[in-house]
Amino acid sequence: MEIRQFGERSILVRGRKEAVWFNPRKEDIDGHTGEVKVVIFNDAETNFMGLDSRDKVVIWGPGEYEVAGMEIWGARINGKGVIYILQMEGIKVGWLSTLEVELTDKKKEKLSECDVLIVPAGGEIKEIWEKTKSLGESYLVIIGLSGDDQKKLLDLADREDLVPVSVLTVEKESLPEVTEVVLLTAK
Repeated sequence: MEIRQFGERSILVRGRKEAVWFNPRKEDIDGHTGEVKVVIFNDAETNFMGLDSRDKVVIWGPGEYEVAGMEIWGARINGKGVIYILQMEGIKVGWLSTLEVELTDKKKEKLSECDVLIVPAGGEIKEIWEKTKSLGESYLVIIGLSGDDQKKLLDLADREDLVPVSVLTVEKESLPEVTEVVLLTAK
């Protein structure tokens, strides 16, 4: 599985057969037609406009979905955001639209099952780190960080040597036992 970032908040998760977009911009999708089977949005009103969805399943609300062998679970977060968990090829990827609200114990438990957790920057980086580091994910990806916040995150994670990568490759057989912070460079 490969995970890439496009723009500030768009994420493409590509498996061997299928691909899923989280919160894409129209120009992101236009360049990746055919392979994408599922498009997941935080807010239908701002992102769905103009999307050609003939060959895709578009999700913009909570629920449980099964598409092309992938399982997707979604829930609202205190009415201010959404959380989705994608299971594809034996790997669970969690995606949150915001961390600016408190997560319930039930949602934290659900996120603790994830191998990869993708969260947006927003608010104080130390608070983001505190909310996410104990969830137990193998890879933590925080998107939309400024250069200064990247440095702060790496200091908090004690990984000042970390270099941003253009793609995160995830294999079920080689998941790290301790959370690894990943900085993705956006296309």
